Amino acid sequence: HAGRALNLPARPIAAGALILASLAGVALAVQPRAGIAVVVALCYVPLVLLNLRLAIALWLPLIFLEALPAFNAAGKAAGLMLAVAWFGTLGNESRAAMVATIVARHRRLLEVLVLLLVWLSVSILWAEAPGHVLADLWHWFALALLWLVLATMLDTPRALRLAAGAFVTGALLSVLFGVLTGGLGPGAATRLEGAAGDANFLAASLVAAMVLAAALAGTTTSPLARWAGLTAIPLLAAGLVTSQ
Repeated sequence: HAGRALNLPARPIAAGALILASLAGVALAVQPRAGIAVVVALCYVPLVLLNLRLAIALWLPLIFLEALPAFNAAGKAAGLMLAVAWFGTLGNESRAAMVATIVARHRRLLEVLVLLLVWLSVSILWAEAPGHVLADLWHWFALALLWLVLATMLDTPRALRLAAGAFVTGALLSVLFGVLTGGLGPGAATRLEGAAGDANFLAASLVAAMVLAAALAGTTTSPLARWAGLTAIPLLAAGLVTSQ
């Protein structure tokens, strides 16, 4: 189905699918956890190619689960897939023109982002440990690229609502994980870290999630969605208070 949707030859697609399926089977037999990760990745790749907006929505909750190694690795891998697929969409003239329009609309914000990246890069000149700067610098460039992907792909009300709902869901999952497991940092025994691995990061994310939950509750026409958004707010607020 993916091959037909992308106008790709069927035989190479089928051959590649068989090879990947065999590798997944071997991985499941040798190391079940790794095999499950491979199977999930193989299911995610076609989704990225066929419906990039939905793939973004499924990726967003992973940013709240960085303290869990498997989800952390999955989030990084999925982010890379999204970026590669986004570059592929630029081959379509109409899509490229739409991206150019959106970038022009947010030109000032993009300029500030570029200046931030330049400043962070230049800081290596006076850093006492340049290696530490280089080890962290790539994260900032990756985040800038993902910001561009989200800013240009979430270009419809439906895509935006879907992404906002996924963001709120991820925040709730992180808080729930912290409640069920204790999720408290060793250095601050009373601060909730959730599945984010850092109480401060969790708190900042929960503030954004509460705003999005309120926006979703106030703009939806579905009673169920409105109830879900309103219910999420006090739960997120409780997580914020517990994170101190």
